Amino acid sequence: MWISYSRTVRKNPRPYLKYFKRFLKLFGLGLLITLVTSRLPGEMTIHFGILHFLGVATLLAVPFYRFGRKNVFWVFFFLFGHLLVNGLHDGLWLLPLGITPENYFAPDYFPIFPWFGVYLMGMVAGSVFYPGGTRKMHLSLPQSPVVHFVAFAGRHTLAIYLLHQPVLVGPLRLVHGPLPGIPL
Repeated sequence: MWISYSRTVRKNPRPYLKYFKRFLKLFGLGLLITLVTSRLPGEMTIHFGILHFLGVATLLAVPFYRFGRKNVFWVFFFLFGHLLVNGLHDGLWLLPLGITPENYFAPDYFPIFPWFGVYLMGMVAGSVFYPGGTRKMHLSLPQSPVVHFVAFAGRHTLAIYLLHQPVLVGPLRLVHGPLPGIPL
């Protein structure tokens, strides 16, 4: 987010539409995953997973960009999530905040508290190592298939995320039947 926003704001000082579209894409895919997983047997529904979170975090992060390396708000989100919100229980409507029903389980759950604190820590790290969206130091990487594969994977993480579950878990469930703790 830090690198993307730094580079975008140079061209357009108000790039809000770009990040709103990113929110719609990520959150929309999250809703699609919610729909698909709600059809699975057992407690497999993903109500507020990593894609939901990343969509919301994209919007929430915009006002925090201006603080750069002095952004200490991550401490609030991280500690508030662990110290106060963690023990609260309510219905599904407050899941994005980290307030869950009693004995709640989901295979993928990333509430704003504390995870937005981690997201902001990443932005602080970005401001230190990529000031203005440009790498601070030159890294000479070897020309190797492994490096090219890692770079390719880094550029296509969303597609890899969307494909990894059916590609990895599907065959395992076919060969081995139900996995421990995961109902068939």
